[in-house]
Amino acid sequence: MKKTLLALCAAILLFTSCARAQDSMAWFRSLIENARPEAADMGGWVAPEIYGVNLYPFRPAPGDTPVVRVMAGSWTGMVSYKVASVKLTWWKPGGEKTTADMKLIDETHGIYEAALPKAAAGDEVLYTVSVTDTWGNAAIQVPPGGERMLLVADTQDPALDPALDVLAVQAANYGREIMLCMELAGKPGRNIGADLLAYGVIAFSRDVRYKPSQTETELTSGWLAGHVPAFSISDLMPASDLAGALAPSKGPKKADFRKKDNQMCWRFDPATVRADYDAGLKVVGAALAVDSSSMALKISDTTRVTMLYPVVNSYRVR
Repeated sequence: MKKTLLALCAAILLFTSCARAQDSMAWFRSLIENARPEAADMGGWVAPEIYGVNLYPFRPAPGDTPVVRVMAGSWTGMVSYKVASVKLTWWKPGGEKTTADMKLIDETHGIYEAALPKAAAGDEVLYTVSVTDTWGNAAIQVPPGGERMLLVADTQDPALDPALDVLAVQAANYGREIMLCMELAGKPGRNIGADLLAYGVIAFSRDVRYKPSQTETELTSGWLAGHVPAFSISDLMPASDLAGALAPSKGPKKADFRKKDNQMCWRFDPATVRADYDAGLKVVGAALAVDSSSMALKISDTTRVTMLYPVVNSYRVR
């Protein structure tokens, strides 16, 4: 029995001390053992992912210096990018936020670490994690409260009409609902020449990891928080049924749409897209031109990919 215990302690020494009995590593170790992608698990659009966030000690006591460890990485895609930075943001309720870089301590498994301030009795601390890869794709935890957070930004493209140039996508978490907002370089328009204009943020409904044979249909595998000014359509709709969306609506709207100047926002229940949305929603902003004769879609501009996690981590010092 003693040898077994020593072997177990050695196996998890990288993450914690055996003196902290409450720091169960079973779930986190399972992630490490099973979160490696097979060669066949490729997709066209990939972003970094946050596989797990753990706190050590699990229940900080006064005087402890809590440590956050994160497992982050990116699944192999048609084009793969490495994680460039992992950041930890923490704050007390009603207080200012502090952000710091997390240190890579295990390159093989993608484990990052950062220490929080020394714990004091009665402290309540909230914290979130964000990850960025070398192309600018991101994974971001968005806490509840309705505060807008930038998911992805882009510089203005002089080659594009401002009405088709996407500059940023933001998100806000309202608990049971999320809001996605898209900002353009100019005001959204009805048409450019014979092309009708359409806008939206695609939230993918299938699992965020794709097989090569499914890559071509990836664009139609989610829901589009869309706006088509020419048809006065602004709602959350299946991306695979945009043509059907042009017909008069027969049911209640799935999203509350707001537009002001060059910004459009959609507020909706993320469970409409996928029930396990807290495990990550992959979102992409897009501006499209629609051929008015054939109704063919032509993507004019898209944002980089973001994994959105509408969650927050927290602890209280007893």
